[in-house]
This record gives sequence, C-alpha cells and structure tokens, in this order.
Amino acid sequence: MPAEPNHDGPKKPNTAADLLEEVGRTMNPGGDWRAALATVLNIRPDSVRQLLSGRMEIKPGHLGDLLSAVTHQREELGRIELRLRQWLARQPQDSP
Repeated sequence: MPAEPNHDGPKKPNTAADLLEEVGRTMNPGGDWRAALATVLNIRPDSVRQLLSGRMEIKPGHLGDLLSAVTHQREELGRIELRLRQWLARQPQDSP
C-alpha cells in the first residue's frame, strides 16, 4: 500500500517497509541507501531488498537497531553542528 500524503510535508509512512525506506534515504541522501541500511542493520544488501519487498519479515529488532543508528547519527550531527558554530563564531565578520 502506498504512503498517504501528509499535508505538512513529505509522505507519512504506513508500513514498517515504508519507514525503513524513509530512514535509509534520509540517513544517506543521494547515496546507496540500501547498502547503508544493510550496514546499519548488519545484514546483506539483498536482505534489505527482501525486507522492503515483503519477502522477508521486518522484525522489531530491525527497527530497534535502526532507531539506535538514528539516535547515534543525531548525536554526532549535534556535536558537529556545535563545532561548526564555534568555528564560524571565530571568523572575522565582513564589513558592509
């Protein structure tokens, strides 16, 4: 079943497979998100395709591992954001 449109922005996932795909694409935009998802879930890339197609069951452990990866990436990005802000604050300001 396709995802329902969400009037506040992107499509809202309806299934676990939709959620897996959304997280994979968001965590690795423009890259091979299926391979990245396989690495995060510690499974083979063809297993990701089977999960997404419904040929293999998505278990709570898969989503738990994914949640841990999302949380870790958010924390890492927060640290990087802080360092970027600190670096920018030390730069000379352009005069008008």
